[in-house]
Amino acid sequence: MRSVVWPFLLHFYTFQSTYEEREQILAIRRQEYHEITRRRLEMDLPDQQNFCRNIQCVVEKDVVRTDRGNPYFAGENNPNIEVMK
Repeated sequence: MRSVVWPFLLHFYTFQSTYEEREQILAIRRQEYHEITRRRLEMDLPDQQNFCRNIQCVVEKDVVRTDRGNPYFAGENNPNIEVMK
């Protein structure tokens, strides 16, 4: 059921969209994903390293913002924060 509901909740699809429109949106997004993947795989080594550094930077910023109120991530020097990275 999640795979049906979450795309609507995340505004991937509008609530007014028809089945055919959702199929079109999904096909477009898959094509975009494959194009991004193709371009990433065709990068030369320096560009790949730069890409990975940028992704790592984004991940590290997001991990810092993890909800520390959640017991799994609470406390200083929590090893689960490193797992999240």
